[in-house]
Amino acid sequence: MIKPAVILFLIFLNFLSFGQQNEKELKVNKILNLFKKYQIDRKFEKISSLDDTSLREIEKALYEAEEVGHDLFNDSLVSDHYRWEGEVKKDKNKRYEKVQYGSVYVLMLKEIEKRYGYFDETLVRVHAFIKAKIISISSKSDNHGGRIILKVQPEETLKCRVPYMLQPEFEVWYLNWEGVAPEDDFKEGKTYMIPIWYRPDNIPETKYSVATFVDYNGSRFLVENGIMHDKYNIFKLGESVNWKVFADTVKNKIGTILNPETKK
Repeated sequence: MIKPAVILFLIFLNFLSFGQQNEKELKVNKILNLFKKYQIDRKFEKISSLDDTSLREIEKALYEAEEVGHDLFNDSLVSDHYRWEGEVKKDKNKRYEKVQYGSVYVLMLKEIEKRYGYFDETLVRVHAFIKAKIISISSKSDNHGGRIILKVQPEETLKCRVPYMLQPEFEVWYLNWEGVAPEDDFKEGKTYMIPIWYRPDNIPETKYSVATFVDYNGSRFLVENGIMHDKYNIFKLGESVNWKVFADTVKNKIGTILNPETKK
């Protein structure tokens, strides 16, 4: 016989799961409705001429959809692409009536970067900023051209609501061709600030990958002796920045994104 306490715990988990799913759908539907509002604007004049309050609303909606519903959000973008592609095949004029959600998404991100900077845009589309120690590095051959797999041990989480990455240890990967110069690349036993994003490329182990595009010049964010090394000054805080300064900046920027009225 199952004990009453166990039954209550299972009921609690069921309600928790339902609540999380409901939150995910609400956040994703909110940004999809904003996409619909702007997808008939082929010249994107409305997006580029948005006032600060409206763009901050979009930034917050994008952040929340990516944060709690990135899998559903991604599926929605893919589904809309196939819908749009099918309509265009039947009638080429459809290409000029509406753009697909993905195009609106990209233009919104570009406008956020233009107004608020690359740091803000990165925080919106990357799902985790985690300071973690590299436990092991291995490689695997596959039809993706081969992958590097990192087993990491989180030391501090600046941004993440993904249960998979809240474990004591977990694995992330990146493609072989996304490697950098050996002297700059990940090394076992070293600690890094690792940006991670959802990447559903039919990888069996995990859908989460190192967001190598964040440092578009090709380096890693080594953290050593309380200093984060940002070789190409991607975050505009200096090539060597005190870790606490960086961490506080991330938290403050997220606070502004989620509570834009405090910026007024």
